[in-house]
Amino acid sequence: MKGYNLFKDFDFKRLDSHDFKEERVREVIILPVLYELGYNNFDISQTRKQEIQTIESCQSK
Repeated sequence: MKGYNLFKDFDFKRLDSHDFKEERVREVIILPVLYELGYNNFDISQTRKQEIQTIESCQSK
């Protein structure tokens, strides 16, 4: 969509705050982008489970 602004109501000055940590970036910025791209919660949680299993597998070797 031309002219569509996903973050029109977001004040990007909040990113400068020490209270705006990585978890908030994922929740407020990345998650809406993923949803806009067509990913759903199931896709995201399944991918995360696979990443954790891969990391745990590599660490146990």
